[in-house]
Amino acid sequence: MEEQYLFAFLDILGTKSLVKSGEFGDLHSLDFVNPVGIAAQLIPTVRFAAFSDCVMISAPAEKHRNFISAISFCYSNWCADHIFVRGGISLGELYWVDDAITDRGFKKLKNFTYARIYGKALVSAYMLEESSGPGIMCFVDENASDYLKESSNNYVLSGGQTDTLIWCKKSEAVHLNKVFSFLCDKTQKNSEKRKQFKATVNYFKALSEKNLYLPDDFD
Repeated sequence: MEEQYLFAFLDILGTKSLVKSGEFGDLHSLDFVNPVGIAAQLIPTVRFAAFSDCVMISAPAEKHRNFISAISFCYSNWCADHIFVRGGISLGELYWVDDAITDRGFKKLKNFTYARIYGKALVSAYMLEESSGPGIMCFVDENASDYLKESSNNYVLSGGQTDTLIWCKKSEAVHLNKVFSFLCDKTQKNSEKRKQFKATVNYFKALSEKNLYLPDDFD
């Protein structure tokens, strides 16, 4: 049996609109990718790749705590910088294609950046992110949800159309609920942004109602 990996595909919401309106700039890219680079330094058992407005994160299934730590770190930084990201998480086969000979030569090139990666987990996570409802949150497919629930009662929020990842502690969830409630109130009614903010507020309210958060001792 092939080794199973947890895989997350994440991207910035509304990038096309932001670019067309001239609102997207270098700071968006820096604030989006820099936390990922820091997470890579802190958690070497997890692999990361970034391109444009997309980030991919993976780890062997048994490293689930490190995997969630990486996503938690990134989401905390993204929300603090108002970089609004939606993601999809899957569990399955995944392959990072490394080749020592060619990699040795390519890494010297300043004009070539690459990540060779493929697998069913990537396809499933990408499709989930594309098809899930609104909200600045990370959706979890059935396979990944079942696995994470067996690992901990504090990893997955169920009850909606699609399960979502629990990535924050209580104090942060309370604060972000207030932040997104404020953004929702100040955003034009019936707009796409308000729809995203409202769904996010509902996510944090559900965490509060079910008292589901990452433990305070979670690194």
